[in-house]
Amino acid sequence: MKKWNVGIVSTDYDLKEERHLISSILDSFSEINVLAFERSDYPVDPHIHSHDACLNVVDLMDIAFVVINRRFGGLYVGDKNISITLAEIEKIYKQNKIVIPIINQKTWDERKRFITALKKSGLDIDDFIQNYNFEYVDDYRVIELVDKIHKNTHDNFLVFYNSVFDIEEKILGRLRGLTRFFCISIMNYQIDEIRSKKTFLSLNQSLGDMFDKELYMSPDVKALAGESISKDLEESILKNFVENKKTLILGEPGSGKSTLMSKVYLLCAKSYQNQFGVIPIFIQLKGKKKNDKFSIEDFYRECFEAYYNKPLFSFCDFSLINFWVFLDGLDENGENFDSYDISMLANIELMKYPLLLSCRAKYAYNYFESTVLGSKFSQIFLIKKWSAKKAKLYIKKYAKNSPVEIRDNIMRIADSNEMIGMLDNPLITNLILFTISEGNLSVPFSFRDQADSLRYAIDIIANREVERHNYNLDVSEYLNIWMNICWILYRSRDNNISIYISDVVNFIIQTHNSLNEKQALNIVLSIFDTNVVRKTITGCIHEQIMEYLVASYLLNSILIQEHPYPDFLVLVIRPEINHLLIAKYNSMSKIDKDIIFNALYQQYKKVLFDESEKEIMSRIRIIYYLTRVNNSKRNELISFVEKNESNELVRISMYLGCVKYGDLRLEHSFYNELISKPEFESLYMGYHLVYYNDVSDNQIEFPYYDRPEFDWSRTFSALVKQFQSPNKEYFYMTRIKLYVIGRFIETRKSVGSISANDLNEVKRLIQSLKDYRGEVKFYKEITEALFFLEEKYNQYKI
Repeated sequence: MKKWNVGIVSTDYDLKEERHLISSILDSFSEINVLAFERSDYPVDPHIHSHDACLNVVDLMDIAFVVINRRFGGLYVGDKNISITLAEIEKIYKQNKIVIPIINQKTWDERKRFITALKKSGLDIDDFIQNYNFEYVDDYRVIELVDKIHKNTHDNFLVFYNSVFDIEEKILGRLRGLTRFFCISIMNYQIDEIRSKKTFLSLNQSLGDMFDKELYMSPDVKALAGESISKDLEESILKNFVENKKTLILGEPGSGKSTLMSKVYLLCAKSYQNQFGVIPIFIQLKGKKKNDKFSIEDFYRECFEAYYNKPLFSFCDFSLINFWVFLDGLDENGENFDSYDISMLANIELMKYPLLLSCRAKYAYNYFESTVLGSKFSQIFLIKKWSAKKAKLYIKKYAKNSPVEIRDNIMRIADSNEMIGMLDNPLITNLILFTISEGNLSVPFSFRDQADSLRYAIDIIANREVERHNYNLDVSEYLNIWMNICWILYRSRDNNISIYISDVVNFIIQTHNSLNEKQALNIVLSIFDTNVVRKTITGCIHEQIMEYLVASYLLNSILIQEHPYPDFLVLVIRPEINHLLIAKYNSMSKIDKDIIFNALYQQYKKVLFDESEKEIMSRIRIIYYLTRVNNSKRNELISFVEKNESNELVRISMYLGCVKYGDLRLEHSFYNELISKPEFESLYMGYHLVYYNDVSDNQIEFPYYDRPEFDWSRTFSALVKQFQSPNKEYFYMTRIKLYVIGRFIETRKSVGSISANDLNEVKRLIQSLKDYRGEVKFYKEITEALFFLEEKYNQYKI
């Protein structure tokens, strides 16, 4: 990383003290390298005249102090009409360096006297100077030099000094005054960076292209806190900034949170920066660690290193600036931050400013409702799913901007009722449109779910990389490399460590020895985001791409019986990855399905009688997967587990997997065990507390028995959300969930945080299930569990 090169340009004999003082001030900052001809380290090229050596040094300068006193200076050897000092000054201005002119007050006063006398004389200037006696400066050329600086088109703000003693305060003030210049410069870098961000519009279009072509569609939102709005979401957010408020954007993966933030940032940078004099800063939380400072200075330190390849400018004073802060992607640190870390974010310096923060909706309770961080936000918006009408409108816009030869294929999606129901968020919609456009496909009716759309898109990206580069790699080899990197990245977040680009590049070269360093780096940069300052990999082009590739990697490891299988079975894997893993499994060939199923089945049998925590957790994971996948041996597995599994946590995992998929026989078995076995019930309730983070692993010992002193508010919130879900897998768990809520109340002899409105909402949701799937008898059992819950609520409410 380069230091800041600060030059001192002036004549010599009349400015020795000033030059020495400026050098001394700058020398106290290690990030600054002083360029002054009297210093021993002054860079002088060989075989050239000293004057030309001075001119060459101008090329190295980032900032130049131009000091003028009474002398014009020695004439430049290359042009006898100007001094070497003037030659340096002209080159500095021509190269658009940052210039800080420092003029002796007596010289400036002399200039004013000269101009006044010249006007009074009425003479031509050439005639006038023949008889004019200068009191302080040597001759008219010094006045002319000052005029050139004063009348320059830029950097002509003069600093005056009376004596060497008042220079320090003035130059330090001017250097502090550069803070805003650097902040705006970095803002412009960020604008370019955001606009050039990769999207799934096509292989050659960016976020900026999307905005320019008016493909952006403002999302519909529900106000969870603050004022409701019906339109102009972006303007409402900007209004909150103006009113010094903080706004939180929640949404499901792929709902457009980051795109919305980018749009608001660009609007702010374009209009509001000039209107209100604020500086917007956009901070990607992806790749951040819990020990990061999350401060303005920390942000700009990285920006200076990234954009200028220099340390933070020593004189920056951020107290001079009003900031608006954009924090994108808190949820991407889900494995990294616990509740305590999230609470600590409420106290970081960035929270002092008007702020916009985005996060996945699933983390909303853990991050905001249950911590002090949530109290910081006056407005909370939840991005709604796209309606069929909105999806069709977007498809028409997309088709309009697409080549004629693929428009018909694109428009067929809008006419397909089967597919339009899938397009409930921008990411999935763009993935499918991307696949059709770039793959030159007709509507692929084999699309079933999110996993399919991700698979098609990633395959096309891999095909593109094969075509772009002659690396002797096929599509499967690209995918294997990407899957490996995604797994490393995912695990790094859980362990709060950084993944260095150089390590990943070396890994690629070791596994593919035909590749060189540059080629390996290109493979990384093809789909991964990096931090150029920290030299780390921070994430994928979209978090769901990483989740899909991790799921693929885990499946592949089972298929080939290699690392990380079976070790990953003891890890707590992100739910989204598990869902994608199961979806991808269900789309595989029968041969591969059977290999994976049998491998997990045999691993389960292998550790069946091992009651260590590690192998109990392993069995839980295996049963989680195998009860949720489509396989001819699934029923055989369930029967085997019923007969042979003695560990109740594993049995709970079996029940959950089977009941969610409509096995009412096992639902009754599950329910009967809950109401007849206190330890079994306690385990199930304790499982909820750990799963929904009401308690952490260090608060409750394995195997997680419930205790009445534990809070369960997060668990209640999660269960209510499941009642609200249209997903059929939750319907068959309804009776058990209602019973468990009632038991939480009964064991604590308190309704806790449940209000009468909360209970009424649960009753309303249960009523809405009355005619669901024609399950009349089962619905009656659900209403009996609801009655039990109401009874306990009324018994223990205050």
